[in-house]
Parts: sequence; structure tokens; C-alpha cells
Amino acid sequence: MSQAVDLVRGALQLRDAQLLGAELAKLNHVLLDAQQRLFSLGAELLALQEQHFKAREELREMRETLAERSRYTLVEIGQGQMAYRSNNAPVLGAAIEPVLAQPQHYLCQQCWDIRGAKSILVLHLDAADGPVAICRNCRDGWMRADLIAR
Repeated sequence: MSQAVDLVRGALQLRDAQLLGAELAKLNHVLLDAQQRLFSLGAELLALQEQHFKAREELREMRETLAERSRYTLVEIGQGQMAYRSNNAPVLGAAIEPVLAQPQHYLCQQCWDIRGAKSILVLHLDAADGPVAICRNCRDGWMRADLIAR
């Protein structure tokens, strides 16, 4: 009789182990799904962080561009010829007389607006037709510069 009880106990343990194994397999499947979703969310987070970084960098560059552009005013330097003139503000310091932050200069409007490059116009006062300015970057011809020379 004790052998029969032992066999029944063994059968019950075997059945319980099989049921437990099936439940553990289900649990492992759920854990693997959760882990896969976690990896997926981590990848999405990384992509969003990269997108956020790029947007912040673009915003910083745009703010710098706006600040740089605010240091210049578009003016007419001759008949229909436009250029950007520096807005010079005096720098106060220990000196008795305030000094300019940078010398007065003009930038080629086409180079800056179209190409995004700052190119200083060179003024030639002794040209045959009167004062002219040239951009050495785009060499966009000689521009009449009557208003600069004054």
C-alpha cells in the first residue's frame, strides 16, 4: 500500500511540476514581451532626445543669426545699390572717450542674403566714375558708392 501512495504522490508532483512549468513558460513569455517593449521605448526615447537636441541647436543658431543681423542695417549706398552697414555702438571703458566696438564697414547684401557669407565691401574713392565699392567674395561688379563716400 505504501508503494501505491508513493506512486500517487509522485504522479501528483509530476503533474504539479508540469503545470508549474507551463505557467513559468507563460510568465517568461510575458517578461520577454515587456523587455522587448522596454527596448522599443528606449529606442523611441533616444530618437526623441536626438530630435530635441537638433531642434535646440537649430534654435540656438537662429538666435545667433538674428543677433548678428541686428548688428547691421540695410542701406542704399548708391543708385539702387544696397549693402549692410554696421551699427556701431560705443564701448564704454576706462578711456575718457568712448571707442567704437568695430570700425564702420559695409557688407555685400547679395553675399549675406543669398550665400549666407559676410563679405566686407572695399571702397575705392579714386575710380573714374566716382566712388565705387566691390565685394571681393562674389565680385559682383563695381557698385556705385556715392552715399558711403560722403
